[in-house]
This record gives sequence, C-alpha cells and structure tokens, in this order.
Amino acid sequence: AASSGIALSLLIAVAGVEWNARLRVESALSDTDLARRRAEANVDLAVDAFDSILDNVTSRGVPRSLALDLPQSEQGLAHSSLSEADAELLHRLLGFYRQFAAENARNTRLRERVAMADQRTGAILVRLGRLTEAEVALRRSLDGLQTLLEADPHQTKLLVMSAQIHNEIGELLLRRGQFRETFNAHLEALAVFLDQPDSVLTEPAVRYERARATDLFASIDIRSGTNQAPGGPGPDERGNGPPRRGPDDRRPPPDFDDRPPPPDDRGPRREFENRRPPPEFGDRPPRRPDDRGPGPESDRGPRPLQNLDDRLLRAMPAPFRDSPDKLRSLATVLLDASNELRALTQEFPDNAQYQFSLAQCLRHRLVHATSTGEAGVASDTFHEAVRLLEQLAEQSPNEPKFLFELADTLTQASRAQSSTDAEESLDRAVSDAEQLATRFANVSEYQLLLGTALARRAAIQESRGAINEAASGLTQAIAILEPLGAKFPDQGVLQIPLAKTRRQLADLLRATAGHGDAATTRLEESRTLLLKAIADFEHYLSLTNTQSQFNHHTQTGLNNSLAETLMQLNRPDGAAAARRQR
Repeated sequence: AASSGIALSLLIAVAGVEWNARLRVESALSDTDLARRRAEANVDLAVDAFDSILDNVTSRGVPRSLALDLPQSEQGLAHSSLSEADAELLHRLLGFYRQFAAENARNTRLRERVAMADQRTGAILVRLGRLTEAEVALRRSLDGLQTLLEADPHQTKLLVMSAQIHNEIGELLLRRGQFRETFNAHLEALAVFLDQPDSVLTEPAVRYERARATDLFASIDIRSGTNQAPGGPGPDERGNGPPRRGPDDRRPPPDFDDRPPPPDDRGPRREFENRRPPPEFGDRPPRRPDDRGPGPESDRGPRPLQNLDDRLLRAMPAPFRDSPDKLRSLATVLLDASNELRALTQEFPDNAQYQFSLAQCLRHRLVHATSTGEAGVASDTFHEAVRLLEQLAEQSPNEPKFLFELADTLTQASRAQSSTDAEESLDRAVSDAEQLATRFANVSEYQLLLGTALARRAAIQESRGAINEAASGLTQAIAILEPLGAKFPDQGVLQIPLAKTRRQLADLLRATAGHGDAATTRLEESRTLLLKAIADFEHYLSLTNTQSQFNHHTQTGLNNSLAETLMQLNRPDGAAAARRQR
C-alpha cells in the first residue's frame, strides 16, 4: 500500500510538471502566432501603402478606368501625363517591393502581389514604348506566378493571371512584328489550362480567359494591320493597274485600322481583309508567278506545323490544328470564341467586360467574314457589335474605352453597309475620335483612331468623286500619324498605318493627275510622298529586323505604287528599279 501511494504521488507530480510544460508551450505558441499575425499585418500595411503609390503612377496619362478597371464610382477623368520620371520612380518602388518580398519569402500573398506589380509595370512600359523592358517585367511576373502554381497548381486566380500575361506578351510581340512569337504566346495562354479538372475549367473567369485567348489567337493577322487592302487582293496582287476611281457603291475602302491597343484591354486591334495566315501558321509560302504579290495558292495546302512542342499543339484550337484550310478554319475558331463569350454575357448580363470582349470578337468575325465573302455574317456581326457597344457607352458615359471601341467598330462600316450608310457611320467615328483625342490629348491611341477614321472616310469620299474632300482628309490623317510614327519608329502598329495612308494619298494624286503641267506637279507630289513612305518603312524594318510575309505586303505595295507613278512620269527605268526592290 505504501509503495502504491508513493507511485501515485510520483504520477501526480509528473503529470503536474507535464501540465505546466504544456501551458508554457501553448503560451509560447500563442505569442509566436500573435507575433506572426502582427508581422503579416505590418507587411499588408506596407504593401497597401506601396500599392497606393503604384496605382497613382500607373494610372497617369489615361483615364483611371482604362488603367485599373476600377468600379464606376472610383473612376476619374483628369490625370497628369505619364513621364519617364514616373517610370524611374516605378522602377525604384519595385526594387523596394522585391526586397521586401525577399525578406518575407514565406508570405504567399506578398509574392502574388509582387507578380501583379510586375504585370502593371509591364503595361506602363508598353505605354512608354519601352517594349524590351516591358517584356522583361511581364516575364518576371510569369516566373513568380509559376512558382506559386507549383505549390497550388489548380488555383484559379493564379491560372487566370498567367493566361492574361501570356496574352499581354503576345500583343507586345505583335507590336514589334514578331508574328511567330505572337502565335506561340497566345498558345501559351491556352496551354495554361491544359490538364486542369472540370472544377477549374467551368469557373466563369477561366471560361472568359480561354475564350479571350482563343479570340486573340485567331485574330493575329487581323490585329497586325500588315496585310493587303480590304475587299480581296489589291491592285498589287491582281496586277490590274491602279484602283478604279469614281462612284462605286460596293467597293470597300482601303484598310487603315492599324493601331496599338486601347490601354484597357492589353492588345492591339488592327483590321484588314483578304486575310492570310502567316507562313508560320502552316501554309506554304505564297506563289508569286509574276512577282506582283502573293498568289492565290498561298491559302491552300497546309504543311505540318513546325517547331511546336506537343503541349502547344494540344493547346491549339482543334478546328485550326486539324483543318487543311487554315484560313477558313479561323472562322470556326472565332465562332467558338464568340459563342462562349455570348454564353457568359447571358449568364452574367450585368458584366460589362464580358459584353465588351464579345463586341471585340464580333468585330474580328466581321473582318474575316468579309474576306471570305460571307456578307450575311459580316452584316450580322457588325450590327450586333455596334448594338452592344452603344448600350455600354450609354450606360457608362464616362467610360472612354466603350466610346473608343464603338468608334473603332464604326470604322469597319464599309464591310457591312452601303457606301452611303458607311459614310454616315464613319462621320460618327470621326466625331467620336475627335472627342476622345481632345479630352485625352496625351493618349496616342486616340490620335491614331482619329487618323484611321479620317483615312477610311476619305476612301469612301474618293469613291463617290469627292476628290478634294478625300485629299483633305488624308492630309489631315497624315499630319496626325506622322508625329506618332516619329515617336515610336520601331512599332509596326504605328508605322504600317502611316505607310498605308501615305500610299493612299499618293494613289489618289496619281489617279486624278489629269494632263499637262498640273499633272506633272501632282505626279511629283505622289513620287515624293512614296519615297518618304518607303524610306520610313525601311527604317522601321531595320530597327526591328523583321522581314515577315506580313511586312512584305506593305513594302511591296509601296514599291508597286511608286513604280506606277514613275511610269506615268515616263521613267520606265526607275519604275523597273522600284519593282525590283520588292
């Protein structure tokens, strides 16, 4: 009994010691947890303060809603211009941000926000024309997201952000004229979602980003602005001499919808017709039997897609990957994208961004339908896009991106309307563009929209015989585009519309030259204009080192036009030399 009592006493003593030790451990853990939470709160406060500075810098120079997608109640319209000094401040702030993140490496939320900050920085550098630095920032953001996804591979928010950045990189590369790289970037955006479970793929945000990536993939050639004039092959490709002049109710105007993206949707939107997938898309190089441009066989007879790994081939939209007719398969791809976007707008009727992206996709379908002769589809998509954008602009009158997109779409009117109705639509597009360019004089996209609208309207004016009005409009358009081209000499989305507009005016001067001394004067003006256009375009090509099939179309058109002018000046040797330059 005595030994049992001693054992019991020892057991109670040990239990007491263990209990006290447990209390001390729990107290220490509680203190540690409290300290950790306080530290995380301090990190959050610091990050919030940094983000407020970042927001202030990144929103300068464009309406706040365009830069940040803020709610309507937080939108503002008066902002100072973004400057190189702001970019330097942003660079220093990001250096602090990354150092702060390194010291708090285990803070997942902070690492995510660093990736978001790099994404914003890339967007700002694009606006400043510093494309190389922008690409570095965007790829750094991707690296950060990839690290996070390795720990949580099905995190919807991270997947969507990754796809968005791949698309931003694609549109940046398109500005440079790097078409193969653009093609791959949009495939990378689609590949982000490979092998994800249905629980991820059915998320609305994922469905939206996949549809948007599909639209961007299928509209690379549309948005590049580097193909031939609309309405089928231009005179250079047909070899039929200068274009017809005088009234022609159904002849679409030359295409001048070649501009950088509005700041809100991260991407260029340039339209043209007679679309051909670039050689990189798998079609064999174009035939040029008479050295007058790509022949009709360039759209037929696919060859295997080269230099694509299995992952990107799997990500590629099946209608394009599996079809022998790459050009027409794009219509199916765009239809699939628009159907998914339309389904999202029906499920979420109050989501303006879904409606906005649907309107953009419809505009891409419009251009494609015109190039393949599907007049009914062209008309339907044009009117649906205009209706959507009119509703958005009416609901949010202080949101410039809706007015921008509406004016942009109206510049396509000649693809879907008679020349009389199209000219009315273009009058409206010019008016809207003038309003935007006046309110936001430092936003180059709005200046380019105005130049585009003026050039398109001039083509319709010329077709009905209003030569003086057309010449005046083209002169005004060139005066708007030239400063932009000088500011961004290495960006094809600016150089190509300038080259085309100069050529349009040169063609007009040549076609209406008449006879006698006045004719010689007009022909010399045409020659001078074309020589300037050729010199500037060759300078752009030398800066970017891009000799793609797309850029070749623009360059060939300029040299062919110069040859026509020189022939009318009775300089056959010069004309022959110009043709050889292609």
